[in-house]
Amino acid sequence: MDNLRPPNELNIHDAHIEWPKWKKNFNIYKVAAGISKKKKDEQLAIFLHIIGEDARDVFDTFETAGEITELDGAIELFDAFYKQKINECVEAYKFNIREQKVGETFGEYLSALRKLSENCNFGTMKDRLIRDRLVAGIVDKKLQEKFLSEADLTLERVIDLTKKYQAAKDQKQLMNNTAVEEKSIMKLGKQQNKQFKQGLSNAKKVTVKQIENCSRCGKTHNVNKCPAYQQECMKCHKPNHFAIKCKSTIGTNNGNKSDWKKSKKLNTVKEISVKNNIGSDSSEDLCLGAVICNVGKCEKRKSTKTAVQWLEELRVQGRIIQFKLDTGAEANVIPLSVLKEVGLTPITVKKCGEKLVNYSGTDINALGKINLLCKIKSSEERHLEFFVVDNDKCVPILGLDTCVQLKLINRVHICQLNPDQSNLESEIDKKFKDIFHGLDWVNSMVVIKKPNNELRICLDPQDLNKNLKREYFPMTTVEEIMGKMSEARIFSRLDAKNGFYQISLSEESSKLTTFNTPLGRYCFCKLPFGLNVAPEIFYKHFSQLVEGLEGVQVYMDDIIVYGKNEEEHKSRLMNVLHRLVKNNVKLNKNKCEWGVSKLIFIGHEFSSTGVRPDPGKVKAIKEMAQPKCKKDIERFLGMYNYISKFIPHASDKTKPLRDCLKQNSSFQ
Repeated sequence: MDNLRPPNELNIHDAHIEWPKWKKNFNIYKVAAGISKKKKDEQLAIFLHIIGEDARDVFDTFETAGEITELDGAIELFDAFYKQKINECVEAYKFNIREQKVGETFGEYLSALRKLSENCNFGTMKDRLIRDRLVAGIVDKKLQEKFLSEADLTLERVIDLTKKYQAAKDQKQLMNNTAVEEKSIMKLGKQQNKQFKQGLSNAKKVTVKQIENCSRCGKTHNVNKCPAYQQECMKCHKPNHFAIKCKSTIGTNNGNKSDWKKSKKLNTVKEISVKNNIGSDSSEDLCLGAVICNVGKCEKRKSTKTAVQWLEELRVQGRIIQFKLDTGAEANVIPLSVLKEVGLTPITVKKCGEKLVNYSGTDINALGKINLLCKIKSSEERHLEFFVVDNDKCVPILGLDTCVQLKLINRVHICQLNPDQSNLESEIDKKFKDIFHGLDWVNSMVVIKKPNNELRICLDPQDLNKNLKREYFPMTTVEEIMGKMSEARIFSRLDAKNGFYQISLSEESSKLTTFNTPLGRYCFCKLPFGLNVAPEIFYKHFSQLVEGLEGVQVYMDDIIVYGKNEEEHKSRLMNVLHRLVKNNVKLNKNKCEWGVSKLIFIGHEFSSTGVRPDPGKVKAIKEMAQPKCKKDIERFLGMYNYISKFIPHASDKTKPLRDCLKQNSSFQ
């Protein structure tokens, strides 16, 4: 065990996080190295030696009743010093926003959620909340749909479905791979081919996976090497197939079809673009894209050739050669005849694994590649790579990358409008601005009947809600409110009349709330019901309105004023009412409560004796029917957990019920 490596020294600058991990690693090392068998002072010495000099300095600052001589005592001191107070709200927030990362397996995602839930105090709801987070945060949408289609979905069922789904996915992939036809391709020279026809068997046999009569290009090629991939159809202009295999009905009438075939025969492709094939081991397809008329004696074409094509002269190996600039090509091409003009022979051409294909997928023979010393005008000389083709009709081509490197082309992001047209539009906008006024948003109207039989007009802004920016104003939690009102004895509740209508909208925002009615179109001047941002805006507005006043708590449309005695309560209430009058806030007198000693608020009862659960909720729990299945137990535990903070040893009392929810238990 002498070769065991001890843990690294403790990093005291981040020890609140690192100490639990370091302690766990040390305990493992202590058992493996047999430190527990040594004397107590030796154990402490080993611990202080491994933890490092910085941590030993911290250890020396600990104030104790006597000298620390045992390892356990030292660890307890470090535990107390580096113990980090856990905020359950923050931990729950981290849990609720955790989604599966790209490349993260289901098992890794599940483990991460289990670890995050350890400090959230979920209690009996732990497995259920992990299940919900898995369903909401899973990346695979097909698997998510499978989860949502289950009626009684549990965490164990989620794990089981995922395993079966992944196994089926792997088996399907295996079957698809083996379904590809394997063909034997004979590598033969001319002599070998002749011998093969005579029945000789001295040919070299190589097995390669191929696709015959591809549905996208119509050719035979290796798997994942279709030349039509990422190419545009010349017939329907859609990607990933050639016109010869196009299934579109566009241009299928006699006139268009014959014209397309005729143009195919009369044109020769001269420009190239590189296409990388997924799964290719050795080569790339260089697809030819541009077209040059080859009809014959076309005087009009000859007279306008320089105007249509972009040409540039380069000095290659000391000779001036004219190249065509092709922004659609991703490689350079030079004919063999031009190569001979500069004094080079085919012997200087190196073999290449790439091949050239034209826009329809036809292969073009490339003799190989060659690096040539080139210079343009006053720029420096540089070596450029060219593909050599044995085609006298082909013109020398410079591809996109080379054109950019030599600064022969430049991308333009802004197109300037015709000045006369721009001035005309400006004049029209200036003189006739009123007649071009319109609405960007028109919403549907929803009418809701209130408990007092009054009608409330709301919006149904489904599309508008998707484009609104949220306020993200933090709301006070129930625990924070209970802490502030713990010593209160007298309470008042103020209810804002027509809450959202207390907030005015700007003219620009008002137009966004336009809605249809049988009598025409109208828009809200006040904040309407139905907007997903309305509650946050309202809460933020009223929180800022009473900001700075003592003994005031805002929760949604309720304003609570509290005090330790009647005098303090009355003083605070007057201050709040003056502030509301100053800001023209209207209250609903029928819903307000004044100077009461008991107040039901946010599901709790606040009184002079303290805080306790809402009696109505307690009554509902007592009157719940006896559970008849596991689902009923979960429903009861959900209600029970709401008031569990008021029940001593609540977890121990519900353990028998939680045991009934385990997978291996049967409900009776």
